[in-house]
Amino acid sequence: MAAKQVEKRKLELISRNVPTCKNILDLGAGDGAYLPHLAHKAGMVVALEINRDLCSVIKTDGFEVILADARFIPFKSHAFECVWASEIVEHTPSLDIFSEVERVSQGTIVITMPNPLSPHYKRDSTHVLKYSLFSLSRFLKARSKTTDWRYAMRGLGFYWIPAPGFVKKLSAYITYYLPYLSPTIAILGKVVHKSQFGIYGSR
Repeated sequence: MAAKQVEKRKLELISRNVPTCKNILDLGAGDGAYLPHLAHKAGMVVALEINRDLCSVIKTDGFEVILADARFIPFKSHAFECVWASEIVEHTPSLDIFSEVERVSQGTIVITMPNPLSPHYKRDSTHVLKYSLFSLSRFLKARSKTTDWRYAMRGLGFYWIPAPGFVKKLSAYITYYLPYLSPTIAILGKVVHKSQFGIYGSR
């Protein structure tokens, strides 16, 4: 079986921004490539995936997986301390998914999305969400004012470019604070007030 593909920049994002905690939800987990890395951060990691075949792959790797649509997460509110959602939001028709992600998270949300101006966004016909980084920034600022969540948008750099290591590090630093220049962005969400909740039960 071929090794699952992970991106170094996303592993660094997990290392720096996913807290050590009790449980994590991997929303839209795909083939589960990031589950082992998330498992280093939490006592329990649960995958949610809409593709039945990919769910089978995740089960074979020994992780708990739920077959479900990311827009309708079948867990009670505040079930997870952290939600990791890599390259899933752009596959949904609207940003309403943020309300559902916020609902199930106790305090931390880490999302990655493509810059819609980047070639890899345009090549994928399943990218149905219509947005720009400017409209996304306005949306996040509005949620930061009207909900208990505070958001920051960051860039993830150009790790694949054929350049010396220091150039890659410089590009990562620049795009982190200027995400409009990055082909992939990270959305970092933190709740203002944390509470402790269990994982199972009624919504």
